Amino acid sequence: MRMKLLCVVVLVMLPATTLADPLELVCVGEATVIETETTYGSAIASDGSTIVGNSTSSRSVSSPAQIWLRVSDDQTASIRLPNSLIPSIHSGGNDSWWPIRDLSITDLRISGTFRLNFLNKGRFVVDRRTGQIDLREMGGSFSGDCKKADLAPNQRLF
Repeated sequence: MRMKLLCVVVLVMLPATTLADPLELVCVGEATVIETETTYGSAIASDGSTIVGNSTSSRSVSSPAQIWLRVSDDQTASIRLPNSLIPSIHSGGNDSWWPIRDLSITDLRISGTFRLNFLNKGRFVVDRRTGQIDLREMGGSFSGDCKKADLAPNQRLF
């Protein structure tokens, strides 16, 4: 009886954040970024003086995109972002792969953060029941559906 009780206590105390095998997900969806455009203009007034002005506008632009997520068996992880979500000034990425910090894996979700540069820290959450991912960073966002990847992104199909 004591042995059974001890086994139950040990099983209950094990963290729910362990993965036995490496996990690789491919997430297909839509990336949305904010684009800004500045227009400059000048005009000559009737008195001969020049009037100069500019106008800046911004808009959301969406496009199809893919995100890859790798979680190794030693609980390190990385995320591969589409080029549209990588800012022109960035640091820390390797071939569009970014190390994940604050990784949390539970029965219901996988979440973490990644740093694109000194100002821009992205966050993501994957719902393990539905496969939906929600990613937010300063310059844009991504939402889509994830599934286990059949092939690593660098392997050839044929």
